[in-house]
Amino acid sequence: MTPNDRLASIQYLRAAAALMVVAYHVFGDVAVVGSAGVDVFFVISGLVIAMVTAVKPVRPVIFAYDRVARILPLYWLFTALLVATKLLAPDLLPRLPLDTGWIVSSFLLIPTVVPGTADRFPFLYQGWTLWFEALFYLLVLAAMLVSRRHQAVILSVVLLSLVAIGAILEPQGPMGISFTSPLLLEFLAGYLFGTWRQAGGRLPAASGQLLVGFGVIGFIAAAGFAGAPEGWPRIFWWGLPALALVTGAVILDDARRIGAHPFPLLLGDASYAVYLSHGIAISVLSFASRRAGWATGPALDQPVLALAIGTAAVAVGIGVHLIVEKPLMRFLRSARPRPLPPVAAGIGGIAVPSGER
Repeated sequence: MTPNDRLASIQYLRAAAALMVVAYHVFGDVAVVGSAGVDVFFVISGLVIAMVTAVKPVRPVIFAYDRVARILPLYWLFTALLVATKLLAPDLLPRLPLDTGWIVSSFLLIPTVVPGTADRFPFLYQGWTLWFEALFYLLVLAAMLVSRRHQAVILSVVLLSLVAIGAILEPQGPMGISFTSPLLLEFLAGYLFGTWRQAGGRLPAASGQLLVGFGVIGFIAAAGFAGAPEGWPRIFWWGLPALALVTGAVILDDARRIGAHPFPLLLGDASYAVYLSHGIAISVLSFASRRAGWATGPALDQPVLALAIGTAAVAVGIGVHLIVEKPLMRFLRSARPRPLPPVAAGIGGIAVPSGER
């Protein structure tokens, strides 16, 4: 997807999703609906992959390279930072065991449990969402290799089958639980909407307004009644509003009802860096506040301080994006495999595309 293909609405929603997650990790259970920012990210991922693969034929090697370059380097960087901190100052991370197998699994995005517990998350906690991202990308790649023409059908059948297996067999292992989760439906929903849109599907702006309204009202209702839903209740309380919000915003964008504003676009660009770095930033800032004698109770008892910590954590993420992520992505793009030169036909008379996105 080229810069001209980017939708301002998607960047705004990425920014909002990142802020939702930060709010939850700053204010705790009272802002638990902020965790639904992850569901917004998942729907967006499905939409973006449809945009990337449906506009022009993309060589599988290019698709795989772009996905790896997008998610792994920054994730590995922050995971390595946490591991180094655990080695050098273990008392700062008392809840993270220094277990080699767990750390290796974390780097490889293999779902596993935290040693000595029943919890499922990697060394860098936020990386649990990348388990789902990586699986989705692998399935898209497999569908591309099997049949480009029937890619959407193959992907739909596989994802629906995995979710059905999870519902019927109820696997107990970390990989079985993760890779048959109903959360996969959020990727599929975004992907199918994106495929429909790339095929020329459009709806009037009024429907976009209704969908955005449904999404906002849905999240407000979830904040009041849902608590922290998991499994199928999460799809109802958080997944459906996320889907409505994303699809409605894109419909409004296509109808030219959404303008471009620099700072929200920057925050959208920085959303991945904010997402990966905010946990570390919040922990460091909270520790410093306690040492300075500022933090003496729960966040709700000191909302101004909590808001300041959250704002500073977001600022750190933006800094990481500008100083680390952008130069890293420029370098990785420069090392991207080059598209094949244009030719009339490939091996055996099979046409070879002249370019990719």
